[in-house]
Amino acid sequence: MAKKRSTRRWWWNHFAEHPGYANKQDTSMVNGKAKVICKVIYEQHIAREQRLDQEQVSTGQRESPRNMSAIVGTLWATAQNDTHHIWLVSRPSTLLFHLCDCELHPNNVRSQAQQEYHNLYSPHKNNCQHMLLPPGIPAQLEPLTLALQSGMHMLPRMPQFPTLSIPTWCLANDSSVSLVAY
Repeated sequence: MAKKRSTRRWWWNHFAEHPGYANKQDTSMVNGKAKVICKVIYEQHIAREQRLDQEQVSTGQRESPRNMSAIVGTLWATAQNDTHHIWLVSRPSTLLFHLCDCELHPNNVRSQAQQEYHNLYSPHKNNCQHMLLPPGIPAQLEPLTLALQSGMHMLPRMPQFPTLSIPTWCLANDSSVSLVAY
């Protein structure tokens, strides 16, 4: 039987996969997708936990530092609804979006992710592939930014309100007259 060819793209190199995903452990996935952590964030969290363990050993709060598998296990053990979880669900859009916004990655990685995200997910991808947003521009400003970059002028449309005509005889200071819009 032929070996299955990997369909993973370049952005996967920036993420660490849950260690149990190779064996398809239930805890390694969400809706069949692997849990992943940005490698830069992953390394920072490991280093922070190791420093914390050393501090606790030196103050007598811990007898010895945890081994690497115990530390790694805590990174993946958080639930999806836990606000402290650092893992992501491995959808291309999620991974690319993270790389676009993660300031821990170099600008060339962020720009490449932004271009890839735009090419894959922009509703206008066929009309304006050459126009890219600088990192940090909110998605809701994308149509306006693209229009400005292309030289188009997009002024906001003013709402249309019904005209209210006030007869001149009502302009007198008569408190018995009330204005009604029709």
